[in-house]
Amino acid sequence: MADASPRRADDSAEDISTTIGLDVVERPRPQYAGLFVAPPDLPAADTD
Repeated sequence: MADASPRRADDSAEDISTTIGLDVVERPRPQYAGLFVAPPDLPAADTD
């Protein structure tokens, strides 16, 4: 149990960092993805 305590503490710290990192990374990703999808869609819409 003594081993589980420090491991859980490390995991918790990693989970928090990972969660923050994912949140920060995921936010720009969809924006960039939308930008990449938008350019081809815009000319196609203009052509129509």
